[in-house]
Formats: sequence, C-alpha cells, structure tokens
Amino acid sequence: MKKLIIFIGVMILLISCNTEVDEISYSEERLLQMAYSDTMIWDKSFYLDNGPESVYYINTVCTTPAEQNVGQLPWRELTASSYVEAKELADSTMAIGGNTSFEFLQERQTEKYYDFYTEENRAFRVHNINYFEPTIDILNVTNNEMGIYHSIMSENKAKELSEYLFRRGGLKDGWFSPHFHKVLNSKIESNSQYYLCTITSLSLAYGDWDMRDQITVYENYIKVFKNKGLVLYDKDTVRVLYGTQR
Repeated sequence: MKKLIIFIGVMILLISCNTEVDEISYSEERLLQMAYSDTMIWDKSFYLDNGPESVYYINTVCTTPAEQNVGQLPWRELTASSYVEAKELADSTMAIGGNTSFEFLQERQTEKYYDFYTEENRAFRVHNINYFEPTIDILNVTNNEMGIYHSIMSENKAKELSEYLFRRGGLKDGWFSPHFHKVLNSKIESNSQYYLCTITSLSLAYGDWDMRDQITVYENYIKVFKNKGLVLYDKDTVRVLYGTQR
C-alpha cells in the first residue's frame, strides 16, 4: 500500500512538471524570446532538408515564352517523373531567360524533388511526381487544396510530408509564408479517413514608426487523406501579442 501511494505521488509530480514546462513554453515571455531570437527558428524534431538555401520551383509561367503568357496562365509548380524530364524543364527555364547554353553547377535528386544549381546555394527545383504533385494555382488560390501525395502512406510519412511542405514556402495570400514563421511544435494524429499534422508557428511583423511589433501564433493544419492522397491546408490564429515599440 505504501509503495502504491509513493508511485501515485511520483506520477502526480511528473504530470505537474510537464504541465509547468508546457505553460512556460507558451508564456508571453517565452513567445517574445522566440520572436526576437536569431537561433530559435525550428522545433528541433522538425523536418530538416539539406538542400540549397535558396530554391525556385519551376512552374508553368517560367517555362512559357512571354508572347504566350498573356496573364491568364495559372502559376502551378511543375513535376517530373524522371531526371531527364526534370532536366528538360530546367533547361527550358534557362533558355526562356536567354541562357541557351547554361551549364548547371550541380544536380541533386531525392525522393521528393530534382535540384539544378545555378550557384553554390541557389537552385531550380522540380517536384518528383512520385512523391508530391502540386495542384494549387499560386496566383489564384480558390480553396485549401495543396496537391496530391503519391508515396508511402503512414503516420510518420504524412508528418514528414506536412513538415516538408510547410518548410518549403512559396504559398501566397490565405495560405502561409513559412520563411517568416518560427515553429514551436509539430504533432500528428489520425482517424479512419486522414492524417492530421498540426504545426504551431509564430510570426513577427515589425511595427511602423511609433507602433509596436505584432507577434501572432498560428495553428497550421495539414490533412493527408488516406484513400487518394489529397492534401489540404488550413490555419487558425490562436494568440496575438505585442513586442518592441518602434
């Protein structure tokens, strides 16, 4: 009986400690610290891509001659099913830009994409259609559909996909701009229909003259449907606070 009481006491203490850690993590002081930190950017367990620092996703616009692009063309990132096909898109992009004999410095292929380096840390990128197929028109976002996932379907893989898509950036109004976000936390859960990855992020908007900076905390929701691989995005604003006065 004495051992049972001691065990219950230890469990209560552990739960209490965990609660305190959570409360400290999301306290106003902690959020302000993260907002202004140069090093606290990503949750340590968040997906890490060892690719180039600057990536430009090849799309329908940059591969179309100016005389054919009259402003009605959808801006959709392109995919390839092989290195040869991806290289043709990269060469076409350079040719339309006036560089008909450009030699890429380096080429890199992963399960997610094909990279073609124009400088040491800059590259053109083409999605590998066997991993992810974007369907969004970046200039005309009409719904919350991001694209179709074509690879292995599991909880861990859905979390990796979600974090990769969040980290890659490139989405416009109504979606997210991860380059201006810091990630506090990422978690995955599932039901019979889909996986749901919830990414808690923080953004900092600097104030104008005599105004205070605004720090906003978001819950970003990325759903990956199990039957057809459809990927949807949504977000909620969960907290707003104010920092340095300019």
